[in-house]
Amino acid sequence: EKSDFRDNFLCLIKALIVPTGIGKARISIFKKQLEKYGGSVLSDLNDAELTHVIVDDKVEFARLLNILKVQNISEDIEIVTTQWLSSSLKDHTCKDTASYCISRPSTKSD
Repeated sequence: EKSDFRDNFLCLIKALIVPTGIGKARISIFKKQLEKYGGSVLSDLNDAELTHVIVDDKVEFARLLNILKVQNISEDIEIVTTQWLSSSLKDHTCKDTASYCISRPSTKSD
């Protein structure tokens, strides 16, 4: 039978979870929950399907680049904190990421 979309509320999420600061137990729960609700956990930043990078609330953009050993992260990819995933799971809805995004250094001059 067709699964209810409400139970698949993370189906558009293809996420890379950056383990720094999160802890093994929480990562394991996040992965299970993401997959349970239709999302995918990817392991490669260069995966063409990647939509979100999920990081610990205390990780800043510069540190993230350092951890991932990259110069930059595509603007198309949302960088959100674990709070976003926790809130989404709690409310059974894919929350708007705006209030959970890690701020990137401004590239355009105003």
